[in-house]
Amino acid sequence: MDFFSPKQEAFGLDLSDFSLKIVKLKKGKEQFEVASFGMREVPAGLIKKGVIVREDAVAGIIKEAIAEIKGEKLGTQYAVCSLPEEEAFLKVIRLPKMSKEEIARGIKWQLEPNLPLSLEEVCFDWQELPSRSKENSFVLISALSKKIINSYLSVFKKAGIIPIVFEIESMASARSLLKDGSSPQPVIILDIGASGTGFTIFSGETILFTSHVAVSGMDFNRALAEELNIEIKEAERLKIKVGLPGGFEDNPEISELERKIRNALLPILEKLSSEIQHYIDYYRNYGIIECVPNGIISKILLCGGDSLLYGLPEFLSSKSKLSIEIGNPWINILLESSKKETSQISYKESLGYTVALGLALRSLIEI
Repeated sequence: MDFFSPKQEAFGLDLSDFSLKIVKLKKGKEQFEVASFGMREVPAGLIKKGVIVREDAVAGIIKEAIAEIKGEKLGTQYAVCSLPEEEAFLKVIRLPKMSKEEIARGIKWQLEPNLPLSLEEVCFDWQELPSRSKENSFVLISALSKKIINSYLSVFKKAGIIPIVFEIESMASARSLLKDGSSPQPVIILDIGASGTGFTIFSGETILFTSHVAVSGMDFNRALAEELNIEIKEAERLKIKVGLPGGFEDNPEISELERKIRNALLPILEKLSSEIQHYIDYYRNYGIIECVPNGIISKILLCGGDSLLYGLPEFLSSKSKLSIEIGNPWINILLESSKKETSQISYKESLGYTVALGLALRSLIEI
C-alpha cells in the first residue's frame, strides 16, 4: 500500500505487540550496509493482537527508539512500516482470462464476495500472478481494515514519522529470506515471535497463503516459568539454551531439569506442528497450483526471535517430513550470500530483525 510515489530516503519500522525494531540500510560500494538500527520492547497491553490500544504510549516508545538509534542518525522522517499479519486478509482468486486493464476495471466487483468486511471499510491492493493457464487469470488480493490503518497512521504522525509504504509482515519476511525475493518451489515461512507465529506459503514471486498461528514465544516462556517456578526472563534463557535436550522422545540420559523443560515445551510444540500440518493439508487440497512453478512444498524456513529454540528444526522436520532451515535475513543484503551477520547485528539477533530488514530493503530497491 503505497502512499507516496516519489523516491524517498527511508528506514524500515517493524511494530508488533511486544517490540519495535528499526533498520536503515545504505548502498555501499558492492553491497548494502546497515546504517542505523535499534530495538525497544513494547510493554504488554499497549498493542493487543495487532490492534493499538494506547496510541500516545506507543508513539512515545517510537520517539525514544529513534532518539537512541545505534549507528548513524536516521536523517529522515520517511519509513516503510509493517502492518499486523493477524489483521490482514490475503487471498488468491481465479478469474476468467483477461488483460491487466480489464482486471483493474473489474477487481472491485470481485473483491467484496471474498472479503470479511465491506469495500467501504477496507484499503486493498491487488497483483496479477504469473500463470500457465490459458483459461484463467489469477490475482492476489490483500486488504486491511481502514480502522487499523488509521490507528497506525495516527501513532506514526504523533511520533513524527511519515509512512511512504505500509506492508504486511509476511511480504517483508519473504523479501528478507528468499534470494532475489523468489522461490522456484513453494516454501513455508514460519515467523515465530513473542506474540504469535506468522505462517506463509510463498512460491515464484508471490505469497499464495498466509495465516496467524496462536503459538508464541511467550507461550514457551510461561509454560517453563510455571513448570519450574522461575521468572519469565530465566525461562526465556533456558528456552534458547536448553530447549529439547536429547531429542523430543523420552531419553533416560537427560537430567531431571532437562526433562521438565522438554515436558513443558512439548504440548505447545505439538500444537504448532498440528497447525502447520492443517495448513499444509489445506493448501494441498484447495490451493491454486496453476500459478506456481511447482506445487509441492519443498521446505520450511524459520525466522523470528523465537525460532532459535534448541531442537526446534529437528522436531518440526520429524513431524512435517519436510526440510527445515533457519532463515538468513542477510541473503539479499550482503555480497557473500552465505554470510549471516554484520559487525552491528549478530545472526541470532538478525532473526528478530527479519521483517525490519525486509522493510528497509524495500525502501532501497522498490520505491
